[in-house]
Amino acid sequence: MADVANLLKEVFSIQELIKYVSDLSYFHRIQGSNEIESAGRYIYEVLKETSPLFEVRLHEFSYLKSYGVLRPITG
Repeated sequence: MADVANLLKEVFSIQELIKYVSDLSYFHRIQGSNEIESAGRYIYEVLKETSPLFEVRLHEFSYLKSYGVLRPITG
């Protein structure tokens, strides 16, 4: 985790990081909500557009399907 923190410090200013955290706080991030997906897309876009240092992929999963030992998360 320290490597991620150091990489973020290299790419973003403290003010930018605070702005991104503030922006994320406006998304309703409860499991299964549309806005948790929007928050994920927001993070994806910020990292993708910011620097070629990041290899960014967005994975999408169904809330109704089991994945290995993980059960569906809708409730």
